[in-house]
Amino acid sequence: MTILVLTGSINVVLAGVTAYVFLSCVGAAVGTLTLLERVPNRTHGFVMAVSFFLNVALGAGVGPVAVGMAADHLQLAGSGIGVAIVLIACPGFLLVTGLFYLALRYASRRQAGHSIPQITSA
Repeated sequence: MTILVLTGSINVVLAGVTAYVFLSCVGAAVGTLTLLERVPNRTHGFVMAVSFFLNVALGAGVGPVAVGMAADHLQLAGSGIGVAIVLIACPGFLLVTGLFYLALRYASRRQAGHSIPQITSA
C-alpha cells in the first residue's frame, strides 16, 4: 500500500486499493469455507471462534507492535515504515504459502488414494 501512495496518481492508488480489498475478500472467503468444509458440523462454531481469535490476536494485536518495534530497531522514520511492514509481513506470507502448499499436497494425496497418517488426540 505504501508503494501505491508514493506513485502520486490517484487512479493508481484507487485501482490498487480496489484490487487489495477484492483479493482480501476472496482470500478470507476461501479460507473460511475451507475451514468449515474440513471439520465436522458440530465444531463449526468452535473452529470459527479460534480462527477469528487468532486472526485478531496475531494480526491486529501483534502485527502493529512488531512493525513499530522493527522500525524503532532499524531506526526508520517517515516513509521508512514501509520497510518495517515488509519485514514483518513477508515472513507471514511465506509461512501461509508453505502451509497452503502442504494442505494442497495433503488433499491431492488423499484424493489419489494414498495412505495418510491420521492425527489423533491423546
